[in-house]
Amino acid sequence: MRAQLEFENNRVKALRFEVDTFKIQISSLFALTGRGIVINTGAAADEEVVRFESIGAELTVAGMTIGGEGRQFAFMGDGSFKTLPGFGVFLSVDAASGSGMGWPSFLPIKITQLGIEWRDIQKNPADFVLTLSASVSGLKAQSPKAKNELAMIHWSISGESNPASHAPT
Repeated sequence: MRAQLEFENNRVKALRFEVDTFKIQISSLFALTGRGIVINTGAAADEEVVRFESIGAELTVAGMTIGGEGRQFAFMGDGSFKTLPGFGVFLSVDAASGSGMGWPSFLPIKITQLGIEWRDIQKNPADFVLTLSASVSGLKAQSPKAKNELAMIHWSISGESNPASHAPT
């Protein structure tokens, strides 16, 4: 965490506040998380007042955790919303069944995260990557080693031959 005061004519003009990482546990059920947050109280209308590398929330109910995260965005001094390169939205759940998404029953998975991320949504909204993270379990004749491996599947409509290798960061 870092705080910086900006002075003009011997008076405080602005506060610049930077947070690397935080987690605020509000109760045993709810937490807020954040990473790479910058606040600039002296921002002009066309400048960023607050910028987020990521901001999220987690809710735990009946032993299951549900979370959401927004990545790479800002709010400008005029109040407008600005997406940044790598903007994305991700949802996570503690092992939701793949059957609800039409996944075949012979390949049982538990979905842990579903997300969408753009390299630059302003320049090309059709250039995005959908990410599905899942654990595989309960396969017939499955080896014990494969029980909890994570599968990452990427889809893209950008026309690239291997979108996963060019995924936004």
